[in-house]
Amino acid sequence: MSHESTQGRGLTRLFNDRKIATKIAIGFAVVLAITAFISGTAYLSFSSVEHGFREFARQSANSTRAAAVDRSLLFARWQAREFGLTGEKAFLDSARQGLTALFESIQTVEASVTNPDRKQKIAEVKKQAATWKADFEKVVTLRQEEAALVNDVLDPSGLKLRADFEALQAALAKTGNGTALTLAGEGLKHVMLARLSANKVLARHDQASADGASKAFADLKSVMAGLDAATTGDARKLFDEIKVLSEKYSAGYIKAAADVHEIDVLLNG
Repeated sequence: MSHESTQGRGLTRLFNDRKIATKIAIGFAVVLAITAFISGTAYLSFSSVEHGFREFARQSANSTRAAAVDRSLLFARWQAREFGLTGEKAFLDSARQGLTALFESIQTVEASVTNPDRKQKIAEVKKQAATWKADFEKVVTLRQEEAALVNDVLDPSGLKLRADFEALQAALAKTGNGTALTLAGEGLKHVMLARLSANKVLARHDQASADGASKAFADLKSVMAGLDAATTGDARKLFDEIKVLSEKYSAGYIKAAADVHEIDVLLNG
């Protein structure tokens, strides 16, 4: 008979020799030990699961906050671009509201992030947002300047140029100066083309219209040089007025077009 068998029978005999109460106590002790082991294992498992859920909730919350930053930025850019195109106050107000929401969202993320690398990234985002906000305020100034040029210079000067060229044509027709009359007709045509192309540039910001405006202004300048040599007598006063007005209109357009270009760079660059 082996040693292990002898030892097992000895343990069995030792248990059988015990009183009933002792046997019951031993049984309860074994059950309690097993229960304690299972409870401990379950506690550790539940703790691990709870930690996982907490981590998941934290990451989800940060993702939600980051999405709020993204939404606010997209809304602000959309409204800013609409303002840049139209100059309407409603878009200006909405863009500024979007910027306020953007910085509030960034501050919320900044307060919740603990990872050093992510803190650095949100700091970079905040810095870029501040730069973009400053650029937008430049857009506001440029858009207001462009609107003032259109309302105070381009529109009234353009209308006056047309009327003055028509008056010049009438005056030259009475003198019989065919050369000057032909040039005045060409000048009126180039004024109309310049106004059309200028309006397209300021509204659409396209290069084809800009090229058309440049050609029309160059042609008008050439005609004005010819008129300067050919116009005499009473018509001269009208010519001098047209010359000053055409230069004013051209300078106003160049400045307004430059504003439009800078607006486009600031909003989309």
